[in-house]
Amino acid sequence: MNFKEPIKDIKVAKKEIEKEVTKGILEYLKNGVIPNTSPNSFMNAITIVTNMADAGEEQSEALFEYHNETIQIFIEDCYKAVSKEKSTQLIDSFIKYTENINFLIYWMGRIFYYLDRFYTKSKNRNSLNQSAMILYKKYFFNPFEDDIHREVNKLIKEDRNCNIESRP
Repeated sequence: MNFKEPIKDIKVAKKEIEKEVTKGILEYLKNGVIPNTSPNSFMNAITIVTNMADAGEEQSEALFEYHNETIQIFIEDCYKAVSKEKSTQLIDSFIKYTENINFLIYWMGRIFYYLDRFYTKSKNRNSLNQSAMILYKKYFFNPFEDDIHREVNKLIKEDRNCNIESRP
């Protein structure tokens, strides 16, 4: 695609950002397969975000929503995966998926950082990272909080009884 001509349509911009970067990041997090992308993919996605954000408030809002929506969908998928785990594997699985979520949040923040500089501050909105962490807490951490406390308390009790299993 020719990135010298700014993209005007938000639907086209979302598809291009997804094609350039987000699809590959999500593929990596789900399968562990590093995507075969061009060296310029990351910069192309940033350019699209920058051009769309400069086009106006409506486009910036749509990009902000796309950022949050992408993270929320991934977090909900992680929640489904962890909720299928046995209680003995809950903590390990929770930590693994939290690392994956943090990876996605980090890279989405890098792609959409222009919004933080010029959109979220001017509109007195949460930053991209604050918004992502609110989503994490609401859709992933809070639903498992009681279960994690219960499992940790079991481990502490087992440790006091000297019956703790060997766990990494």
